[in-house]
Amino acid sequence: MQGVEKSNDLLSRLYFSSTNPAKNPLLTMLQKLYRMLEMNFQDEKEREAMTAFARTGVYDFVEDLSECESNTDHKNVSGSSEEDSVESESESEEQIDSHITEDEEEHEDEIELEEPPVWAPEKRFYMNRCYVDNLCTTSISSHCDHRCEQENHIPPNIPIYDGHLHLNENISQSQSDLISLQQTPPIREFHLINNNHKPHQWLITNIPTFSSHVHIYSTVGVHPKYFNPQSVYQILDDLRNNLEISKKNPNHKNKLVAVGECGLDETSSTTIDQQIFVLEKQIDLAIEFHLPLVLHCRGIHLYRKLYDCLRNRVQDKNIPIHWHCINSNANLHIVDLCLNEFPNSYIGINGSITYGTNTENAFLFKNWLVKRSPFLPSRLILETDYPYLPPRNLYGTYDPSCALVGTAVYLSKIVNNPNQNALSYIHSSNANIVSMYSL
Repeated sequence: MQGVEKSNDLLSRLYFSSTNPAKNPLLTMLQKLYRMLEMNFQDEKEREAMTAFARTGVYDFVEDLSECESNTDHKNVSGSSEEDSVESESESEEQIDSHITEDEEEHEDEIELEEPPVWAPEKRFYMNRCYVDNLCTTSISSHCDHRCEQENHIPPNIPIYDGHLHLNENISQSQSDLISLQQTPPIREFHLINNNHKPHQWLITNIPTFSSHVHIYSTVGVHPKYFNPQSVYQILDDLRNNLEISKKNPNHKNKLVAVGECGLDETSSTTIDQQIFVLEKQIDLAIEFHLPLVLHCRGIHLYRKLYDCLRNRVQDKNIPIHWHCINSNANLHIVDLCLNEFPNSYIGINGSITYGTNTENAFLFKNWLVKRSPFLPSRLILETDYPYLPPRNLYGTYDPSCALVGTAVYLSKIVNNPNQNALSYIHSSNANIVSMYSL
């Protein structure tokens, strides 16, 4: 639909006549219709088919109208088209899908995010090419005059820390998505914990290059889905070698700050005994090199096994632990036990808390967060798991900085504590990440 111009059709007139397309009644109705249909498709293939329809149907049409308006404005200013320098969202998605098909399997049990149009009521919203409910995404990377009428703004000079993401998956996609990090002049610093969880990527330097206001710290570990049992001893030797090199070069820019993510996964092709063996070896390495642990667990029955591994191997209960991706699918009883026994353990909260919000597990998870709100700030790490798990309240480009703040906004609505808000969660998470990873 490239080159679409303002026309007399109903959808186009409604879109261009609205001062805020996000509040346009027709577009809102279409969005709600899609979400309702999605909930009624219980079969995974049916949901995928519905998502494919949305991507190639109404939403893509509206998004093209939005891009056309942006291109027109941009040409008036600079004489060049935004289309020449920025990939469309659908092209970016196809690109990342073609490069990380094996990683889609990693998150196959999670609900796929629908992709509504990139709302752009005013030109300043194009800076990040994304929209989050009740959040000024412009304020994340640039100064906002507050005429946007959004409820939440992130003041300048407050850093943003992302406690868990993967920058090694696709460098061109990362450069296209991480728009907030590329804005100049910068108004804040960004700190990213980049997880290297696939042994075959350990030797690949595939991280985008950013300016000095962006700081990237790396972890290294063996994800339970990404090791071959036949070569596991060689993998563990390589892991040790990487940790030894990092220890001998503490000032090196690629210094390793943690071991992981590692853990147990019910969807792995390896046996649980094999996964436990690899997990225990990584726990031992973290202890030996005095490094934090980043944990991954999928399968509610496996949380007890992972917790038992920790109790049996760890003597010093003060070891820093980042329990990645805690959501409604977690065994919250075991998470409580871990938080109580290991005083320097933290829970990673990301966009997955916005999924399946009408389920019984989601209701229990929300109550769990509310009841623990008094100590939640002291144990919270905000993360994105980019390029996975974009939050449902993020529309448009998956810019992880916008997604992280969007998750904080969503979390504040769940907890609904008058003494806590999105900004206070960001402050708390920043401090916890600095403490956890000794930054």
